[in-house]
Amino acid sequence: MKNYFYILSIFLTLTMSCQNADQLFEKAEKFRNDSNFVKAAELYQKAAEMGHAKAALELGYSYITGDGVTQSDEQGFQWLMKSADLGFNEAQFEIGRCYEEGFLTDKNLSKAVEWYKKAAENGFDKAQFNLGYSYYNGTGVPIDIDKSVYWFEKAAGQGYKNALDWLADIYYTELDDDDKLFKWAKKSAEQGWSRGQFILSDCYYYGRGTEENLEMSYRWLMKSADNGDADALYRMGNFYEEGIYVEENIQEAIKYFQKAFDKGKYRAAYRLGEIYDSKEEYKTAYSYYKTAAEKDEPEAMNMLCTYYYNGIGCQKDVSEAIKWVKRAVNMGDANAMANLGDLYYDGDIDGYSNYTAAFELYKKSANFGSCIGEERLGYCYLKGHGTEINNAEGILMIKRAAEKGYVNAQYDLGCCYENGIGIYKDLSKAKEWYKKAAAQGYKDAEEALDNLEY
Repeated sequence: MKNYFYILSIFLTLTMSCQNADQLFEKAEKFRNDSNFVKAAELYQKAAEMGHAKAALELGYSYITGDGVTQSDEQGFQWLMKSADLGFNEAQFEIGRCYEEGFLTDKNLSKAVEWYKKAAENGFDKAQFNLGYSYYNGTGVPIDIDKSVYWFEKAAGQGYKNALDWLADIYYTELDDDDKLFKWAKKSAEQGWSRGQFILSDCYYYGRGTEENLEMSYRWLMKSADNGDADALYRMGNFYEEGIYVEENIQEAIKYFQKAFDKGKYRAAYRLGEIYDSKEEYKTAYSYYKTAAEKDEPEAMNMLCTYYYNGIGCQKDVSEAIKWVKRAVNMGDANAMANLGDLYYDGDIDGYSNYTAAFELYKKSANFGSCIGEERLGYCYLKGHGTEINNAEGILMIKRAAEKGYVNAQYDLGCCYENGIGIYKDLSKAKEWYKKAAAQGYKDAEEALDNLEY
């Protein structure tokens, strides 16, 4: 019986202590709301010393900011740690941040993850997100996309917006699950994130996780563009240039490409260059190509090479042409490899026709799938330039490029069939390939076709 009363007395004492601590905390909150920070800090400390976890956290904040007490990072960290040790998940999260950022204590990423994990397992959404982020970037733990997604989904399940956005982007760029892509993109888009709106537009456009729906794609694309997403602005430029869902309107395309460029989508300058090139406004095209090239767009570098070499929209300067095409080659641009090959072939680099160097560049370009490289390589095989004559390989390369729609190769193949170069003469096939090239406006093909039909 004595034991019973002893246990009961302890229970009542603890209950009264908790009630007193709660009451002290509530009073402290009222004092803080009334801007009486000295009294608030005094009561937070009393409650904290009685084991009140949230009071310990608030007291820690008070020491960090110097509200009602003498500012002390050391004391602030100690009280945050006391709150965390008492199992308060917000404090555990804050301790994780302190270790991650080196704030109030030495930076220690592994300890940051340790505390994020404690708070995350207690259901704290911000900690779940930060833990997912740690696994994604490999900060304090090895990179693990599966664990990253797991914790992002935990946070997203509680409506944490940053987690929704990250999940949409991860499934869009890294994971192959269209159903989940559509699910998270839709949630993110509906929360107003411009990137999520763009991704959702893409889902509707390509039918990823949902049926293709051009109207819905355009609707979400417009929302994303209105919210300033660079990719959406760029895609709107495509829509207006090509007349996708909307009526073709080059001026609108120019407007959206310019906005995309202003937002850091530097490829848009290249597209503007293409538009002005097609309008034969070469000085303006040159300006955009140069701008895009200076922003490391290899296709623009390649076009800049053509402009400098031929003096289109600028002063002719072969050395500048060589400089820019080499930069594009160093960035792995396959068409630039073929163009650099042309410069070796024509003797612009070594002062003589270096067929061997040209052949190697054409071969490298073709291996990367460039139809220009394939056509040039085929020509080298037929002529024995930089390699031994190989008619079968030459025709194969030219035909491969022609079947991809490369107009020069279509014309070349027509010539081969007409004249029996590297292959048996076949006028019907010659006409077939001349017609394909002529349909793309290739004048030499039109003349060749006229001559055959005459």
